Amino acid sequence: MIVFHNFAFLGSSVLAACLEAFQAIDTEVQEGIHPCLRAVDLVPIDRLSGVTVEECGVLARSVGASPYVMNCNIIIDSEDMSAGREIASAIRGSNANGLKGVQAMAFPHEGKIEIACNVESFDDQEAAEISEDFQYVSYSVLGDQFSYVSPHYIEAQVKKLASDWGIGTKGRALVGFTPQECKNCAEYAIKENIGEFWKIRGGVFM
Repeated sequence: MIVFHNFAFLGSSVLAACLEAFQAIDTEVQEGIHPCLRAVDLVPIDRLSGVTVEECGVLARSVGASPYVMNCNIIIDSEDMSAGREIASAIRGSNANGLKGVQAMAFPHEGKIEIACNVESFDDQEAAEISEDFQYVSYSVLGDQFSYVSPHYIEAQVKKLASDWGIGTKGRALVGFTPQECKNCAEYAIKENIGEFWKIRGGVFM
């Protein structure tokens, strides 16, 4: 944990921590199907005494923080990677008709194909307001409004695309909390004065 007494050192301290991680972690020995990009995934910035959450937000944005991201994975009942890649490409937000904020890849998974999605939040309220019913879920953080594609909608789109290949789906899994669940968990932990909520969350919300 890095404790900041002077906010001016935040950027250089975060960079130093990342460089230390790159030197200490040998990604050449990684095992698994997910690509190893040697990229920093998460740098939490938490407030201690004398610092407001608003200040943490300003500082986080200064070093490239992005809105909330969750994972939504859908299993299709097939081993055809070409079908999986086509489906992942079709829902990817970078494509003209894709789902905004969704990054998707296809991976083999226990004899089937997993369409693995990173679901990014965004602050384009106009897009959410003109969307189809239930396509987007909106939430507010410190007065700022964000939206993300509903996991139910992602699953429905994958089902539709898979059916074009004559393939069914085998369920959906969310990795991590949705933004609303994060808010609920934080409020519950504060109310109950639980310092290490992650140790007991399985019996409360998940």
